[in-house]
Amino acid sequence: MDVKKGVNTQDHFLNKVRREETFVRITLTSGEELEGVITSFDPYALILKNTTSTLVYKHAIATIAPFTQQPDFDTFSEKSKEE
Repeated sequence: MDVKKGVNTQDHFLNKVRREETFVRITLTSGEELEGVITSFDPYALILKNTTSTLVYKHAIATIAPFTQQPDFDTFSEKSKEE
């Protein structure tokens, strides 16, 4: 996180996929994969909705990837460096 600007990449990414209801694949540290839409999150966990809502603790997450790549996901880190 860039303390000067308050930029938090994780929150930016999670807010974007939540607002746009982007379908994501979450890979857990155990290797299990979950798919769905992130409906909410806090510093410790997120809610993933598919056929049911699942509480997923962030410490158990290895990766979160949108099913369709969004152009500004790639450029966010570059934009935050410029600001």
